[in-house]
Amino acid sequence: MSKILLEDRDIVQESNVTLTSGIWSEGTASLTAFYTSSTQSGSNGNYFFQIYNKDTSDSTAQKQFSVLYGHKGGSGSVGKPGVDGNRETAAVYGQLLNLTQPAETELFTFGNGTDVTKQHIFAIAIDRARMREKVDPGNWQLRLGNPGANQLDLIDDSSTATTTVNDNGVTEYNIVSGSIQGGSTTINTAASSMAAATGSYGKFYPDLGLLILSAHALEKSLVGSTGGGAGAAGVTTQGALLGLNALTGSNVNAQYSHSLHRFVQALNSGSMFQARREEAVTSTHYFCRATNDKFNRSNNPSWVTGSTGEPRIESFKTSPKTYITTVGLYNDANELLAVAKLSSPILKSKSREALIKVKLDF
Repeated sequence: MSKILLEDRDIVQESNVTLTSGIWSEGTASLTAFYTSSTQSGSNGNYFFQIYNKDTSDSTAQKQFSVLYGHKGGSGSVGKPGVDGNRETAAVYGQLLNLTQPAETELFTFGNGTDVTKQHIFAIAIDRARMREKVDPGNWQLRLGNPGANQLDLIDDSSTATTTVNDNGVTEYNIVSGSIQGGSTTINTAASSMAAATGSYGKFYPDLGLLILSAHALEKSLVGSTGGGAGAAGVTTQGALLGLNALTGSNVNAQYSHSLHRFVQALNSGSMFQARREEAVTSTHYFCRATNDKFNRSNNPSWVTGSTGEPRIESFKTSPKTYITTVGLYNDANELLAVAKLSSPILKSKSREALIKVKLDF
């Protein structure tokens, strides 16, 4: 009941095809609401918040990405130089720096920004299950702040820049203010044109699914009232405007200082993070041929009767018939590797042949 497939005749490999699709759960291209988990375990909430597409009380909620806050000197977290404390924000800053930059690099560089613009960052790390192979450059837009007068739309500059591989061998683009409409990209201010006192908005690493955002530049663009009430959400307010001022005092806990809360609130106030993923797909076609003299009998116990193995239906003794419902692909060790189910059974007899093409995408 099996047949060997010949590689030079029955198996056809297709070249890689690049496909793009919505990056979020169920292939959605845009998120408009962002939820954190009240049960995020242990102390990892001092390092990052996991962001879900639904309230985590919903059993179908799935993690989409994480947000992080990092500071070169460890400000905004417990501990001081020479004093006990985990200094989580310094750990986050250092880990992301090592991941994206050459060895011995001490600070992120954001455009023409001075050293003061490089000291602290927000970051978005997209979940691997969402991005799969990579985030599609030029096909994401993030909105922070309050829709209207105090909002900031961010994209990458891949539409105007050649692919840049830094000295660490990592592909990176600048994050700039702009928008995507109908497939067309509009950049409001190029990274090189940002003032030195502000620096650019950050760096985008498509292969890592990582956005490194300059906290200094965000604070300058999303200005709130420093005297405003932080509240449970940790957002400074100026009328209806939201501020994104990270708390950088010494020996304070990042989670309870609301630096991450402020960023999540800015996400929800912007109510838009659209993105697409990109992956190379290789297809293999298996041509499974059932010639007229093969596959006319079945191992199914219902096909035979008695101990002699004679067909249960009298006419099948001279004109056997079967119905093909499933194709299994096995390796040389007779291990089942893939199963293809037909949408409807195919009648097979000595007077009928069948050609079934099975396509596997990798």
